[in-house]
Order: sequence, then structure tokens, then C-alpha cells
Amino acid sequence: MAHSIFLSSTFGDFESERNTLIEVIPYVGVHVHCAAREALQPLKTLEEHLEDWIDKSDAVVLLVGLKYGSKSEDGESWTEKEIRYALSRNKRVFCYLRKHPEIDLTMIDAPVELDNLVDFIKGRFPFVQRYKHGQLPHLVAMVIRDLNDWARRLDEQDAQEGFNEIPKGK
Repeated sequence: MAHSIFLSSTFGDFESERNTLIEVIPYVGVHVHCAAREALQPLKTLEEHLEDWIDKSDAVVLLVGLKYGSKSEDGESWTEKEIRYALSRNKRVFCYLRKHPEIDLTMIDAPVELDNLVDFIKGRFPFVQRYKHGQLPHLVAMVIRDLNDWARRLDEQDAQEGFNEIPKGK
């Protein structure tokens, strides 16, 4: 069975990670939906597009760094909207926090909002904190490992459910 994920991150500070994951993840049989790469239909809002892509996905891969991200009209970042929506849809979320060896606090665009978002995420999802800035191969390896394990478990559950549905002989 083919699985799919929605790749969520702030836009500018995760371009190389996002592009690499978009190219690599399909090699393990998982389709990637990502706002940075998907075509937008003119009659839908960005929020409707994001919700559709999350609905079409089995899980979400979230990359968190030093940016809260661009904000929607209501003041909430698009990344936070994506995660809250994924949570409301009971999606499996894989979170990866990028640590910077030396943090220049001027790099953080909205420190209070970012701290609140990280606390919100940590309280709800497993959170991988081993990924450091400049370790793109390490991030890719972690994501591939996690998605492989997750997809294998889903496939095993599907196979077991199919086995359980086979009519028993009389």
C-alpha cells in the first residue's frame, strides 16, 4: 500500500532540508505533499489547500528551527495551523527540532510564539532533538528510518486486518 506524508516547515530557513526530503522520501515508497511544491488552485484559499494535503496524507513530518514563520490573517503561523489541523485529524506527526550550535537571538523571528509552539508540540508528539544545523544527512537518515518503521507497521496492520476478514470454513 502506498503511503503519503505532508511535509511541514517554515519556508525560508528549511529550503535545503525540504528539497532533499522531497527528493529522497519517495524512494522508500512514501509520497510527499508539500506546500512549497504543490500547485495551487485559484478558487481555494491557502488554508483550504493545506487542509486538503493534510487530509490526503497518512502522517505529517514537521521540521522546527528558529523561525515561527509567516503568519496568517489571524496571527497564527501557517506551520502552527498545519500542526493544529493535523492534530484535529488524528494524524501521526514526526517532529524534528533543528538545534543551532550558537544561537544568535536576533535570528528568532517571534521568540514567545516559537517557544509556545515548541511547548505545544512537545506536549503532544514524540520530538526528535538530535538534529543539528548542518547535519542534513543525519536528518534524512532519521526521517527515512522513522517513515520506514511507520509504513511497515501500517502494512502489517493492514495485512492482519485482511487476514482477519477472510471467511472461516464451516
